[in-house]
Amino acid sequence: MKNLVKTADVIIVGAGIIGTSVGYGLSRKGNKVIMIDEGSTIHRASTGNFGLVWVQGKGLGNAPYARWTHEAARIYPDFLSELYTETDIDVHYQNTGGINLTFGENEFKKRSEVVDRLRSEAIDNKYDCEMIDHQSVQKRVGKLPLGEAVSGGSFSPHDGHLNPLLLYKALFKGFQQNGGQYIPNQPAISTKKEGDIFIVQTPKQSYRSQKVVISTGNSTPHLAAMVGLSAPIRPQKGQILVTERKAPLLKLPLSGIRQTNEGSFLLGYSNEEAGFDVKATPDVIKKISQRFVRVFPTLSDIRIVRCWAALRTLSPDSLPIYHASISHPGAYVLSSHSSVTLASLHATRLVDWIWDDIRPDELEAFSLRRFSV
Repeated sequence: MKNLVKTADVIIVGAGIIGTSVGYGLSRKGNKVIMIDEGSTIHRASTGNFGLVWVQGKGLGNAPYARWTHEAARIYPDFLSELYTETDIDVHYQNTGGINLTFGENEFKKRSEVVDRLRSEAIDNKYDCEMIDHQSVQKRVGKLPLGEAVSGGSFSPHDGHLNPLLLYKALFKGFQQNGGQYIPNQPAISTKKEGDIFIVQTPKQSYRSQKVVISTGNSTPHLAAMVGLSAPIRPQKGQILVTERKAPLLKLPLSGIRQTNEGSFLLGYSNEEAGFDVKATPDVIKKISQRFVRVFPTLSDIRIVRCWAALRTLSPDSLPIYHASISHPGAYVLSSHSSVTLASLHATRLVDWIWDDIRPDELEAFSLRRFSV
């Protein structure tokens, strides 16, 4: 029996945090949304997210990105409040501020220069981030003794952290409760436009819609080409360690270290150009562990209970990609390695752009046109 063609207002290809955030926002507007996903066999970046809502340091040399991330953090509480009201899922968000640690005087100086430059690039020289010394870091961290190797760091009151898997779960639940339809285990084979309608073909089914959103992480280049776009995206591997659970010890997230609501410490801070390899490796595990002990020597005997590696999705300049196709009007390509931090904007202001053509001023800085200048 021949499968019937399914129709929607919008088809989203890719069900990671970006696709699900946009799907949630679109479905809340009353649109009929179908979200197609290849399934759990793909290299999903969303499941390996560290869980930071992080503002500081972002946008060096690109003031629109600094403003974009600050806006994301500003609206996060209201965004999560609405999401909780709809889904009853607490994502354990803590807006405590965060510290990017430095080791030694040279690192402290270099970090100071970065913060100063970000401030000089900001509108009216307003950039809410300050350098703090070892003693001030200790005061903000709490009673957990800080290692002497830590010289200080930069502190931003806008940073925080949450459980990324619960965020993903809440967005997905909200998407479905608002009428969104999820189609798993069906990779998009082709995307084409006939008249004003897009046709997305999978091995099992054809789907038709007015608009199509491609948010497939590291698979984006292949699918973007089908709507006339060249998306230069590459994978970057990051590894994360998880410790045994402890009583609450750490008051706020640090660069590469945070304590979860359940008590485990999450440890990270690796950036590896390793293609699509997602194996955890002993050398990186050792480096991450040694860094943690330098920061908190009294926790040198804490047990590592598991580890994993996942792939970030990076553009050449590490900034997001938000682009509407000219040759295929109604097709959009979205990509970012800060999918948790930017989820509040992806579910709101990006949705206003995609559906209502209300374009945020910052978006031009994230179009694909910047790579062809």
